[in-house]
Amino acid sequence: MGGPTGNQVALCLESFLGDQQDESSVHEFFNEWFGTKGSIHFFLFKKNLRVTNIQIAELVALLRTHVTTGTADSTAIQFLTVSEFKNSVRRLIETLGTTAGTALDEYAGLLERVVVLEPRFGSCTVYAPPTLSFNVALICRESGYIHSCGECIFVRNVYKTEPEEFFRDIDAYFARNSALTKPLLFRVYAHEDFTRSDRSLKTELRHGLDDVKVFVEKFYMGSKTLLQTLRELATRYAGKLVIAEGDYKNDELLRSSSNVDVDRTLWLVVDHDIGEIGKHPGDRHFFICYEQTFINESPFHITDENKPAWMDHTTIPQTLIAAMLNITRPYWPNRNPVCICDPFVGSGTTLVEALKYQDVHFWGFDFEHFAPLLCEDNVSFFARSKAELEALNNHLGLLLSYDGQSEVPHNPAFAAREWASDYYQQVPKDSETGTVELRAHEVAFLRSRPFLDRVVFYLVLKTKRRKISANSSATFHAAFNEQVWEFTSQLKRLINLRNRQANASGSTLISGDYSKACSYPPEHFRAILDSSAEIFSLARRPIEDANDQQIYDVIVTDPPYGFNTEDKVESLANLYRKAIASMIMSLRDGGQLVFAVPDWSHIGRHLPAFAQRDFITHQVLVVSERLGREVFSTAAQAPRSSQLMNPPYYWESERALRRAILHFRFRIRPDYKCCKLPVDNK
Repeated sequence: MGGPTGNQVALCLESFLGDQQDESSVHEFFNEWFGTKGSIHFFLFKKNLRVTNIQIAELVALLRTHVTTGTADSTAIQFLTVSEFKNSVRRLIETLGTTAGTALDEYAGLLERVVVLEPRFGSCTVYAPPTLSFNVALICRESGYIHSCGECIFVRNVYKTEPEEFFRDIDAYFARNSALTKPLLFRVYAHEDFTRSDRSLKTELRHGLDDVKVFVEKFYMGSKTLLQTLRELATRYAGKLVIAEGDYKNDELLRSSSNVDVDRTLWLVVDHDIGEIGKHPGDRHFFICYEQTFINESPFHITDENKPAWMDHTTIPQTLIAAMLNITRPYWPNRNPVCICDPFVGSGTTLVEALKYQDVHFWGFDFEHFAPLLCEDNVSFFARSKAELEALNNHLGLLLSYDGQSEVPHNPAFAAREWASDYYQQVPKDSETGTVELRAHEVAFLRSRPFLDRVVFYLVLKTKRRKISANSSATFHAAFNEQVWEFTSQLKRLINLRNRQANASGSTLISGDYSKACSYPPEHFRAILDSSAEIFSLARRPIEDANDQQIYDVIVTDPPYGFNTEDKVESLANLYRKAIASMIMSLRDGGQLVFAVPDWSHIGRHLPAFAQRDFITHQVLVVSERLGREVFSTAAQAPRSSQLMNPPYYWESERALRRAILHFRFRIRPDYKCCKLPVDNK
């Protein structure tokens, strides 16, 4: 795309700095370069740093993937914090002066490729120069952890905010967006208006959106209460803003009755800076006002760890797998299809996320006979239409109407429940963990049953593994209904999404509650299931069979952790030893390997050394050397003051364990000769 040249950057520097190099002039140049000439974006995350730090790396990777520049090399974009950028400008002028000339042109031109990041505890502001633009809709749609995004209007330390500063930036926003023809809805994300009514989503909101809510009745802007400021806002911008108050469930009626612009909403939220220990918020609090232009309504994230086809409660979150895939995106090869593999595919979390991209071929392996059916059922679930999902929801709803005492009704839902409960008692299970261990003929029989029967069977599995150990029918009934209620609640949200997708005629941009929503229509997955081409391959064989085939570009996996009995440790150790070597050998030149591995157990379960972060990192480096591979990373600059973007990343579950996310890239050495893995009879 076109944009300022290095000479124009230098002229901008000269214009704003002149002979002065004080802090205020550097600040003015920053505002001109990014605020007036460039663009400022705000990204709100679903989870904050208490849970994970991979959302920052994911955002950076997606910015690199969906940038429009004058060259094809998006990885050449550099990232700095605000203070680092200003310091670089100051030092450049101290050295070369501000008179436009060849040397200044040369070095000032480097600023064209610098994106400034200001990460906070649960969000991130992105300052883009006028030479770069981003496809923000795609960034939002493909992400695991971005909740919503849009233009950043106002950011200020709560303790330093004055109402006039806020109004000045609102004025500037309307000046930039003079083409707006309808008033906009303005919403404070207030505890008073949201928290009482959104507790059904409390797990989803915990350590994320709950922490950016504002206590309207307690906060101040300068000497005025926030309530006083909001009243003045309503008066000043009458005809331009409609200030929403009260329970958010009334907003749909407010939007329709006020004739507001339904494609965007202005939000006021708060966020903290990052504390010295990154997993905790700092002391500084910020008011943030942004225009929500897009919200992420991925159908996969509605169910997250609760997809219908389920085997055990070690399932990795869908959001985390999405982020693990996305951090590899800038380094995908420039050819199609990109070959992705998960050698421990389980119920297909990686498969579902990988198939949302265009031109991808996926391989999934798992030792369990059960895994291919689980994967296929989950892909099939997301391919189902609104009518099919409504029929499933109606059947499951009948189960919730039964009190557990009266005569069992005669209908397909209860027939499925009776069959699933009986079948669970018949199938083999691990004596220690209770995990079902279906053999080939049992999986074949299960595959022959209707989809409703299998869904109810999966609900029985969830009930037995998550909720109860006793065989009391009363206990089972209550626990089973809890699982049905949880799943049908998610199912209703998915049906609502399907309804809006139907109105959008298959578009990936649909109407949302406060803006356009980014999603994936069911047609995308129906085309995959109906295609005669082999889009994904599932097999019950170990990846150890790879033997230097070099067919994968990316391997993303969540291997077994050894949360089990001691007599399985030796076999698990052998699995890790063989699998790591095989995965490295099966990667093409420039291939990537992303691991989710245990870093700490919160529940006292033993974590074997060979499955943990440091040991695996050491093993990868040693095995790579032996197999003629080099582990390398791209020399793309990241903010020096922040380690948030560098692996290993963390993902924290308070109830079970902390995961570490490892990311490796491999080159094949020029002197490497093809070899096979050593024969091992163990």
